[in-house]
Amino acid sequence: MHLSAAGIVVRSIWETLLQRYPHTRIDVQIIMANHFHGIITIDVGAIHESPLRNPLVAGIRRKMLLSKMLGYFKMNSAKQINELRGTPGKAVWQRNYYEHVIRNEIDQQEITEYIQNNSLKLLEDENQPANMKA
Repeated sequence: MHLSAAGIVVRSIWETLLQRYPHTRIDVQIIMANHFHGIITIDVGAIHESPLRNPLVAGIRRKMLLSKMLGYFKMNSAKQINELRGTPGKAVWQRNYYEHVIRNEIDQQEITEYIQNNSLKLLEDENQPANMKA
């Protein structure tokens, strides 16, 4: 698969996450015509924050790093894609994202295989632009 100009923007912005967020690692990723999959590894030992006393909000600050990363990624890639298309302010990404915490090597392997094989499902994807009915 060859990346479009928009796909090149997505890859470029994705790769800048490493410089912007140094305690992270980018693992496998795939850029599709209508969606994107990627794995971000966050070194949780590098998060320096005082412990929260309320157990109901104890994990909130750690979750913010992923939200900040994906917010930066979506905002900057959408801005550049809209500049390419001449469509300022148009939505490029869905509002939210799906996250899954990978807890072991088996989970890592299964998700990596899913991402690597995702392009094989392109012809079956009803949301793929080429397959959408007018």
